[in-house]
Amino acid sequence: VLAGLPVQLMPLLIIRHLGAPAVAFFSMAWTMVNLLYVVPSAVTQSLLAESSFDSRKKKEHLRRTIILLTLLLVPAVTVAIVVSPYLLTIFGQQYRQNGTTIFQILSVATFFVAINAVGNTILNIEKRTGGIVAVQLATMLATGSAAIFLIRFGLTGVGLSFLIGNVASSLTLGVLWLGRPKPNSVVPSFPAGNAELQTLLQPYGISDFTAAPLGNGSDNCTLLIRTPAQRYVLRIYRPDGTKDDDIEQEISYMDYLAANHLRTPLVIGTKAGKKLLHCALQGNRWQYILMEFVPGHHPTEYDPPLLEHMANQQALLHVKGLEYARGTAAHRRHVPRSLQVRQSLLQALAPAGFSHFDYDASNLLVYKGQISCILDFEGMRYGPLVSCLYFTLSQIYDRHQKPEMLASYLAAYEQTRKLNPGENLIIRVSLALRHRNPALLRV
Repeated sequence: VLAGLPVQLMPLLIIRHLGAPAVAFFSMAWTMVNLLYVVPSAVTQSLLAESSFDSRKKKEHLRRTIILLTLLLVPAVTVAIVVSPYLLTIFGQQYRQNGTTIFQILSVATFFVAINAVGNTILNIEKRTGGIVAVQLATMLATGSAAIFLIRFGLTGVGLSFLIGNVASSLTLGVLWLGRPKPNSVVPSFPAGNAELQTLLQPYGISDFTAAPLGNGSDNCTLLIRTPAQRYVLRIYRPDGTKDDDIEQEISYMDYLAANHLRTPLVIGTKAGKKLLHCALQGNRWQYILMEFVPGHHPTEYDPPLLEHMANQQALLHVKGLEYARGTAAHRRHVPRSLQVRQSLLQALAPAGFSHFDYDASNLLVYKGQISCILDFEGMRYGPLVSCLYFTLSQIYDRHQKPEMLASYLAAYEQTRKLNPGENLIIRVSLALRHRNPALLRV
């Protein structure tokens, strides 16, 4: 809504101060320049899909996106500025006289539009939606304020106001980038068979083993442990990154789901029955758990059988998440205040329970055509279940851009858990706004 307000309200300001013909000149320039603006939008959609699927390669995806945008936009904007008078002549001499300058200014703004598209995509990947709202609010306020002051200079002033608005959003992104939370740089990385890893596994009675890192997109260190008898997965949490209570709730929730026929990895306890262990090494206090190894691979495509199985499992996950919330005294893990506000608003229309909230192909294992395991419950929390479902549907649509796939997913989901009218409304409106496709209102 915030992003669309400036261009929706600008014609009203123009017609009030400059007259109806000026609206026509502005509209033609805006229509033409959107051929340039669509390039950053399309390229960053790919960045969002690829980096959401494999966040470990975010920097590489970002580098490729910036290079591609530079190669596409520099010549395109240059050509647009040079040939704009001749293009506008096609619509008449008046369009050339009155629309050339604003079109050229809006063309220059393409570079800032690209910066904003990339920046907002990174915020999306990092789930910093409050930052996205702040950027759009800055754009709206800067554009509107500049337009009120510069409208006296005609359409040139209008063009400059859009340029100023996009510069303001780029500066806001810069402030958010500089002020972003610094990731914990201490990440455990133990060489296979070294003394530190021996110390971690000693409580489980494991001494003869080899170890190798598992690249699963987790924020923590995950190692494959091979013994002569069987395989395990060792997860070592970032120092001071997660509270003990949160990890214990994660374990409790996974155990509850496994007991209710959902495919989650079994967390292995020591002989004393402890599942969350601690160890002081390298000057840090490490938290870690040992899990069973489950065979399978991450699916690369959402084919119909996988979608149906995913939907059934997610619906069952939500049914059991509601039961777990009613039947446990476990605390509700801390989430950012901005997320708490959004969740409280949604809960007026949608039921809340515990769920995964990161349920997509990157966190599933498939073996012999069936989901063999749901992985990485590090982001599990209590919240509106419709938010978890919306995330999954967005990931599917980002990958395939087919509304019919979302419709079939929802149909399979509702075989296990019916959505109420509020959830149906939230899902469809959110998808349509997020992907700018009105067809998604009908999925």
